[in-house]
Amino acid sequence: MEMQPQSQTPSSFSGTGGLTLMMQQQQQSLEPCNCGRGEKVMFQCDEQTCKYYQTQKLYCPFCMVPERHPHIPVLIAMVNKNVIDEWDRVRKEIDEFDKKVDEEMSIHERLVELLDGYVTNPNNTFRFSLDRIETLKVDFENFYIDKIVKSVSSGEYFRVQQFKPEIQSFKQRVAELENFKNINPSLLWEYYKEVFENVSQEQAYKTLSHKENETMLKFKLNKMRITLQERLQDKAVYISDNFMREKNCTIVQAVREFYQSFQSLEGNHYNVNPKDVLIVERYRNEIDSMRDNFVHYELQVKINKLEKQEIKSRVKILDLEEKYIQIINILKKQSEEQKHCANQIDVSLKKQFLNSLIINDEEKSKIIRAYFEQAGLALDQSQLLYRGSLHTFSGPAFHKLCDNKPKTLTIVQSTDGKIVGGFSTQTWNHCDQNYKSDPHAWLFNLESPSIFKVQPGKESYAVYAASQQGPCFGGGCDLFIGDNCDNNSNSKVAAHSYDYRGNGNLFLKQEQENFIVAEIEVFQV
Repeated sequence: MEMQPQSQTPSSFSGTGGLTLMMQQQQQSLEPCNCGRGEKVMFQCDEQTCKYYQTQKLYCPFCMVPERHPHIPVLIAMVNKNVIDEWDRVRKEIDEFDKKVDEEMSIHERLVELLDGYVTNPNNTFRFSLDRIETLKVDFENFYIDKIVKSVSSGEYFRVQQFKPEIQSFKQRVAELENFKNINPSLLWEYYKEVFENVSQEQAYKTLSHKENETMLKFKLNKMRITLQERLQDKAVYISDNFMREKNCTIVQAVREFYQSFQSLEGNHYNVNPKDVLIVERYRNEIDSMRDNFVHYELQVKINKLEKQEIKSRVKILDLEEKYIQIINILKKQSEEQKHCANQIDVSLKKQFLNSLIINDEEKSKIIRAYFEQAGLALDQSQLLYRGSLHTFSGPAFHKLCDNKPKTLTIVQSTDGKIVGGFSTQTWNHCDQNYKSDPHAWLFNLESPSIFKVQPGKESYAVYAASQQGPCFGGGCDLFIGDNCDNNSNSKVAAHSYDYRGNGNLFLKQEQENFIVAEIEVFQV
């Protein structure tokens, strides 16, 4: 019996459970039962022996009688819900599988890329196997959208039930790739056991991460394990391969397992011939050397990390055996050299010219240096005292940080991009008259190549130190920075106490101009 399709399309749902909701909505539009009573169908007949199996596949509650369907009724909604839920579960499992593989590969990405390059047959690479997972995801999604979603959206519920072989096939493909949910050294070994020795230790340390280098060393240990197991099989000695299956097993733990096996071999209850002793001793020496090199590598990685992060604290080396004392002494010397280098960098940073957000490139820095040269001053170092965006733009905040600080450089940037400022040898402490005399004070506008010195006879108006205002210069004021200067246009420039050489005022204009401050900085120089 045909059911009426709805207007929904595959794009009208999203996420797990979307199809189930669509199916429940469309259940309301099923056709009436063919019994003629006018009731909508509710059940479906799954009993092939039922005499109405062919003629009344779907039926209403009135037809649920022994004369017609003498078997347990099956709700249409329940059957379809179970089918759709199964598809949604597989879809979710594949998505989680894909995410898990991505997470695992973030640890082994460079190792796989390096070793795959030595595998001659592309179909035998680890990457080729990983591509099967991506193919599975694409195949499932295409089938899900093209078959399942379209069938439900068009009301073809029985067609969805016919796709059981396909979902079993997808489940089988997921099961075949189950090993990739745990990408450990044992799984990687099956791909790279013939080629991993083509990579030198130097190349591995240079190219691979710490975790990937551990895996490479586990490969070497595993090859020794297999060789020893084959050579000593008549001695009933078992060397565990747990270190290959447990990805969190460290090299130290793996070596310990080997030593335990050596000890059992050397016990009195085994008949060990001299040749076997020599073999064991050779491998013991190789393992010792491998462990020593890896310990040195680990410590070097730590030092390099400290170097990049400019951390001056020394590496603390704990619980190393006596045989590593020589390595530790070498590393201590290297650590001292790095500390000295870091201290030099720190001193250099302290002597940095200007740690400014406004004077933020070399061209601006050259202009500021030129201003100081014009004033007969040297600008060797500076210390940031106050920054509006850091300490707030209030006048009291400025005075709290800048009072009692002589020789300051003020830099101001307006919201329309003008950069101006001034220098004074005076402190910014409030005084009775507010004005302070400074014959060495000067102003600047970054657009002008020359500074503007205080006019002769007006030195007593060089700076204005009002307790509720920001830094102010001149009696006009030539440069006035108001309280909360980033939220109002009370700040201004005017011509009064400084010589602008016919350029009007500090903004190089004839008229007074008010402005809003975007940033302000004060440095002691």
